[in-house]
Amino acid sequence: MVYGSLHFITFDGTEYSFKALGEFVIVRLSSYTGSNIFTLQGETCELKTDGQARRVPTVVRMAAFHQGIGKVEWRCAESGEGLEVLVDNVKVPVFVGVVHMGKEGFAVRCTSASSCAAVYAGGLHVVVWRVGGGGGAQQLAALVEVPQTFYNRTVGLLGFWSSNRTDDFLQSDGKLMISPKSNPPPEESLRQFGLSWAVPVPESLLFSIPPTGRFTPASTEELMSVSPAVQDRLRRTCQGSLQCVHDILASNDTGLGLQSLESQELYHKLATVFGNMPPIVTEPTVIRCKVKSTVRVQISTQDSNLDPISFSLLFPRPPQASVGKSDGILTWTPLNIQPVYLTIRVDDQLLSSQFTPILQVCNCLNGGTCQYNSIVDNHLQGRFLVVGCLCPKGFSGKFCGNTTDVCKGKPCFPGVQCQSQGEPDQFTCGECPSPTIYGDKQGYKCFENDLCLPPFPFPCHTMADCLSSGYNYTCRCKPGFTGDGRNCTDINECLDPSACRNAKFECVNTPGSVRCSCRYQSTEETDGCGTYTQRPSYCSSIVLHETVSSAGHYYLCIMMIPFHLFLCRGLCQSTR
Repeated sequence: MVYGSLHFITFDGTEYSFKALGEFVIVRLSSYTGSNIFTLQGETCELKTDGQARRVPTVVRMAAFHQGIGKVEWRCAESGEGLEVLVDNVKVPVFVGVVHMGKEGFAVRCTSASSCAAVYAGGLHVVVWRVGGGGGAQQLAALVEVPQTFYNRTVGLLGFWSSNRTDDFLQSDGKLMISPKSNPPPEESLRQFGLSWAVPVPESLLFSIPPTGRFTPASTEELMSVSPAVQDRLRRTCQGSLQCVHDILASNDTGLGLQSLESQELYHKLATVFGNMPPIVTEPTVIRCKVKSTVRVQISTQDSNLDPISFSLLFPRPPQASVGKSDGILTWTPLNIQPVYLTIRVDDQLLSSQFTPILQVCNCLNGGTCQYNSIVDNHLQGRFLVVGCLCPKGFSGKFCGNTTDVCKGKPCFPGVQCQSQGEPDQFTCGECPSPTIYGDKQGYKCFENDLCLPPFPFPCHTMADCLSSGYNYTCRCKPGFTGDGRNCTDINECLDPSACRNAKFECVNTPGSVRCSCRYQSTEETDGCGTYTQRPSYCSSIVLHETVSSAGHYYLCIMMIPFHLFLCRGLCQSTR
């Protein structure tokens, strides 16, 4: 509030006086981003009563500008004791009722010829009235009602609204003038604070001519330097209001002082209602719950007036939801994932507020784990969220409601058939392919099991081959040997006359094979073995026996020196 000569009551309730002439920012409101939304400016002039300057300032004109809406100006009527109101620099008639209806929910409403208010959508009101009194004084007073949305976003002569009086005096350059123990700074410091909010000429809404003469205001100490008897009488008249006493002494007009008292009383009456801050819900901002599971949550609140608080749920309330009226304990059992609002109302008998927390609902089935950091469905502009699930083995789907076909993951050994069972995560595998074997579960993991290789001892004869089938083995003698594989003996191939090609070669038996070596060396033959048309010298001319076969002639000869029987083939020729 701004009233009298010249007194202010800040949004946080600090009362102080400021004495200077010019145009000043009474209040400026900003958006969340810091841009200016609304400005109220006032022009101060030296108070005059009975044609005499009184060395104290008073407001004679005011102008408000709202982004997107326009400008409203209040000033004293040129004749009479009423107001003049201009909307966008056009004068509107003043009568009881709505005198102007603008766009965006804006209107100007007058309750009398000397009191008119600019009403904006959202709860912003500026009420300006002309103060009546003798001596022809021109004086305006104003009451500004600001909605909660501008908390912590007000600057100007009405102070910084933060519910903390120590930071009321924030200057236009951002520097804070400290208010010791919630009391206003000294009068000279307050003058410095007020002058910081002087309106630069390009930003003026009133386009007034800046004061040219030097103004030396009467200090409060100077005005109060009257006799104690006069002070006591004035205090009784003013019901203890120092601002009322100040204005009577400054104006020499008891009526003006009592008008200041009425302005104070109006403020305190309104402050009982508007100054009573509603309780607010501080916790929880998010409620996590499961379908068909009861959750109990303590609703925490904050009330700057420390009033008793009651709790309730607004309709339509979710089924199975209730809240304790006095203890604020919310109980809810969600029945499904149908989106619902859950709005909590807190009331301190004078004012109330509402709060709708974010609901995170889990609907996991079959032992699934709720994943509250994973959102699968978003409803009601983010106020009802369905969370995801971490499914156990054997289940899948958004809420783990589907049985998983475990065979899709091919759990069996490659090439082995998989067969799903009735229970989740259960399956059987076919037989392991030969020569592999299984361990604990048939066909799940198959291992090579060669009984012919280490670490198993070699089961066959050293001259036998071992063939493993995984669970058994077979022994087979190598070529050139005979037997059952466990016992193998060498075959004497030289007993076969055809072991070598002809008699030029001598047959020599070796393990598992045979070697034919030349009897006579000859460099004339390609195979290195010589050929003779007669019997060899070591054969006698006496042929004891002759055999004819497909392989050639065989002669049984008698060696003369030394006497020995000798078998010749193809080399001995008959002499008969």
